[in-house]
Amino acid sequence: MKSPEERLADFRQLCLKVHREKKILDTVEAKRFFEYWTERSDGGKKHKWEFEKTFNVARRMCNWRDYPQRWGRFTGPKE
Repeated sequence: MKSPEERLADFRQLCLKVHREKKILDTVEAKRFFEYWTERSDGGKKHKWEFEKTFNVARRMCNWRDYPQRWGRFTGPKE
C-alpha cells in the first residue's frame, strides 16, 4: 500500500495532467482546488479526495469552476 505522501504525489500528477490538457481552471483556481482536496484527515492517513466514493478530477474541476457561488467563492459583480 502506498504512503499518504506517495498518494499525494500521484494525485498531484493527475491534477497537473488534467490542468495542462483541459485548461478547465486558471492556475490560481487549480492551486486552490488542489489545496482543498489534499487536506488530510485528523489522523493524517487520508486526504479529502480519498473519502469520496468516486472522484473524476476533470469533472470535479468543472464543478469547481461552474459553481463558485455555492461555496462562497464568487468574486464577480452582484446582480
